Amino acid sequence: MGKAMALNLLHHGFSVTVWNRTLSKCGELVESGASVEETPTAVIKKCKYTIDMLSDPSAALSVVFDKDGVLEQMCNGKGYIDM
Repeated sequence: MGKAMALNLLHHGFSVTVWNRTLSKCGELVESGASVEETPTAVIKKCKYTIDMLSDPSAALSVVFDKDGVLEQMCNGKGYIDM
């Protein structure tokens, strides 16, 4: 689902930055025009709005609360949506 949403956004002219715990899974999106970052923190820092689509609640909690997680860069004007 996440890849399909990212491709749809790219095809409609949006700038998309992606991250995956397995960075090699970002290849098709990068080939389609997305940029890639190495940590959730880097994505949040770069983007005004971030949408995550993770496999389970444990993964979602990890991405938010672990080192280099989302909370390290959340500040005024940033939006974060957990799908």
